Amino acid sequence: MDGKRIAELRDGDTKHLLVAPGEHELAVRIDWAGSKSLRFSLAEGEIATFRVKSSCRGWRLLLGLWYAFFAWNSYLELVRLKVIVGDPFLDLH
Repeated sequence: MDGKRIAELRDGDTKHLLVAPGEHELAVRIDWAGSKSLRFSLAEGEIATFRVKSSCRGWRLLLGLWYAFFAWNSYLELVRLKVIVGDPFLDLH
């Protein structure tokens, strides 16, 4: 986040981090691959939730070498999720 390493995740992991309000930039990496940077802003007391998944699924598995050599920063897809207060799927406490 913001050019600094802030956490390590394993497959299926979830992390809860305290982040100062304001403008931020987030990217994720695994070994040789990563995601494009995602800019976001946080208001005081706001909760941001993100999901990371591989872009190399389905027919895109055939493009594995393409991602490895030319599009390594697009191998992972980082998206900000819309949080619905009270959603039991997102137990944020």
